[in-house]
Amino acid sequence: MNLVNWPEETEGYRDSGEGGLWGYVVWPLPDTHCAVDTSPDMPMGDVLVDAHGPLADELQDSRAEYRPGAYAEMYYENRTSLGSALFLGSSWASSYNEVAGSYFRVRNETLTDEGRALVATLTALYGEPTFITYLDT
Repeated sequence: MNLVNWPEETEGYRDSGEGGLWGYVVWPLPDTHCAVDTSPDMPMGDVLVDAHGPLADELQDSRAEYRPGAYAEMYYENRTSLGSALFLGSSWASSYNEVAGSYFRVRNETLTDEGRALVATLTALYGEPTFITYLDT
């Protein structure tokens, strides 16, 4: 499944050799009177490239921790309670744009038609989404 139109090198992006990108879209925990004791599991890449939406600040504040005694293993503490998380896809390349000075960032407008339809349906249920892009080095 890939719901993102990842850029081609002909579009000004190049592979910096750092791995690929992952794209997610997430929604906050609904403000209801229901008891919620579970949360969606969202594996995270090594580097948060971008978070865009209402949960962006909380996700930017997530911090990486190294597990004692482990070689270069990163564990993320996600302090944001999520109501829903959808994996949008991953790329084989890091897709870095030297002119813009940034990596490709997943947004609604970068999704496939199917991706936009799915996000629109979930947005009708959960409200405004937050798009997240990770670099997995």
